[in-house]
Formats: sequence, structure tokens, C-alpha cells
Amino acid sequence: MASLKTYEDHKTLIRQYIQEGEHLYNLTPSERFWIALQPWLASCGYMLRPRYRPGWVPSWLGTNQHRFECEDGINQQHPRLLDATRTSDGKLVMLKSTLRSVHPFESEMGRYLCNKALASDPSNHCIPILDVLVVPDYEDLDIIVMPLLLCFDDHPSFKTVGESVEFFRQVFEGLLFMHRHHVAHRDCSGPNIMMDGTELYPGGFHPMKPWFTPNRLGRSKYRTRTERPPKYYLTDFGLSRRYDPKAGPALELPIRGNDKTVPEFQGDGYDQASDPFATDVYYIGNEIKTRFLQGTVNFNFMSSLIADMTANDPAKRPSMGQVVDRFDTMLHSLTTSQLRARLMEPEELEPNSWLLRWILNIPHFFRQVKYVLCMIPPVPRRDA
Repeated sequence: MASLKTYEDHKTLIRQYIQEGEHLYNLTPSERFWIALQPWLASCGYMLRPRYRPGWVPSWLGTNQHRFECEDGINQQHPRLLDATRTSDGKLVMLKSTLRSVHPFESEMGRYLCNKALASDPSNHCIPILDVLVVPDYEDLDIIVMPLLLCFDDHPSFKTVGESVEFFRQVFEGLLFMHRHHVAHRDCSGPNIMMDGTELYPGGFHPMKPWFTPNRLGRSKYRTRTERPPKYYLTDFGLSRRYDPKAGPALELPIRGNDKTVPEFQGDGYDQASDPFATDVYYIGNEIKTRFLQGTVNFNFMSSLIADMTANDPAKRPSMGQVVDRFDTMLHSLTTSQLRARLMEPEELEPNSWLLRWILNIPHFFRQVKYVLCMIPPVPRRDA
């Protein structure tokens, strides 16, 4: 393995891969980097898929198949993330490469949030850290081992109000847990909210394309979120910080995460320290606003709370404790019919969309009848 002492050395190796021919068998530079790590990863007990093993030859060569029809034709989706199998028990995991010089607290923060004392708390929705591997001959490269998860809004999609409010409840609960332990996430939006898809896909799913079976030979069979409620997780603690409450109110200079719309980060505010806990409240509120309030017509009952969570003035936003209290009160006011209602996009309310509404409503009606007969509640919750 090449000896990389600095971040610049890492970039130099990537450039070298590009010069050698990044499109060899459609491998990207980052994929070839993971291939170089595979022998060492195997010695640590982790095996990458065939595409990422030294000496790999595409399975479609010499056949009538196209690469997109083959499991080993599926590319890596993010250069720092790759799935693997833990050889000790066959468990699928996700590997994340992180440079301590870029994110010096990520491994430490992840371990703190999933230590034995905190991991047993049912309100903890921080992704478990299964292992942290220190790569030899690299001065500051770690490989963080985590469970294999799916994006929170991945397939199967949210079908009902009840499925959605259970998602709200879990992410509110998870962020409150972090704040109670004086940790601000600082990037809790979109890509950093995940779910466990194990129960949703009884036969498994492909790590990069969950709508396919693990071997890519067919479509994966799935359950709805009502039938098999997933657990949602907050992930990626590269920007997270833990604060000492005895040192006074937490203040941080802005650092941009996935959501670039934070009001206190705009204009002159980018040079002024602000409350990172209030920014977390904005992130979660804005995620729900854009994905649910603006994307469907079912969540008018959330409008007041989300408006407060996304207020331009951070001081006027509720704390996560207040968010959870208000949400619980709101949730108990909803009727069963409201909770079992199908999520509708704004376009469905247009006069010429009546036929589409009927087409979508009929299977939804019979599905809900089945749930009632099977005594499946409208707000699905898993046991743990």
C-alpha cells in the first residue's frame, strides 16, 4: 500500500489513478482506491463486493449482457462510502473513509454517542459505530464501520400521514437526545438522516440500488413502512461538536452543511457566531418543510410548529424539548382517519387530476382495510 503522509499525498494518488486510466472497466479513481485497500480490509475481517477486489474481471465480458444488468456493473455512489460484508457473521456494513486532518472529531464523536451508557437509551437515534479502523501507512486516514442503512426517503416511499409523523417523532426524539447530551449535530438534514431497511426488505436489497435484490437478478420485495416500521438514524458527525454547559451558551461561527439556506449564515451573518443548537432546529424543520409541507397537502397541522422552527431569528426558534412537547400534543389531536390518509401531492388537487386520484385511492383503501383487520395501528412503531 502506498505510504500517504498528508492530505496532498492522498490527492496525488488519486491524480495518478486518473492518469493511468480512470475508465478501465468503468472504474472511477475512488473505486480503484478502495480496491487497493481490499487486501488490508480482508485482514481486518471485511470483504468488498467482487467489483472492488484486486484482479476483478467484469462478469459481462464475453457475454451478451450489458454491464447494467450485472451486479458488478453497479458503480459506487459516493467516493468516501462503500459497503462490505463482515466475514465473521456475514453482516452487511458500510465503510466510510475519513481524514482526521479534515474531520478531526468524527470518529471520537461517533464513539461517544454510541458508548454503552448511551446506546441503551431508546431515544438514541445516532448511528452505531461498529468499529474504527486505522489504515496503516496513512498518517490520518480512518475507516469507520457502520450498519448498512438507507436514506430516510428511499424506496419504499412514505405512503400515509401516520408513517410520516412516526418519522417526525423519531428524528425529533433523536435530535433532542443529542442536545440533552450537549452535542450539536450541525448538519442534520437530507443525506444525514437514514433508516434501517432490514425489516422493509425481508429478502435483502442491493447496497447501492435497494430496489434490486442483492445479486441484481431481480426486483427486491418490500413491505410498507406501516407493516415493518423502520428505525431512523442521524448520521455523519464530521461537523458535530460537544459543549460544556458550564462554559456558558454555545456559540460557533457558521459552517455550511447540506442545507445552504440557514438564515443566520447569510450575508454578514457568516462572520458572526451563533447558537448551533438553534441551527439544528432549523435544519430539521426545513427538511420537513421542503419534503412534506411543500411536497404534499396533508400536513397543515404542522405549519405553525415548522414556521417557528424555521424562524429567521434563531432566538425565536423553540428548543428541541419544546418541539417534542408541542409535537406530542399535536399528534394526540389527530384522528385515525387523518393518520391513515394517503399522502397527496399538490398536483392531485387540480380539477383534471380526478382520475389519477381515484386510481391511487382504490389500492390505498384496500390496503388500509387490511391493516385495520390485522390490527396494525395507523402510527407504526417498532418494538425497539
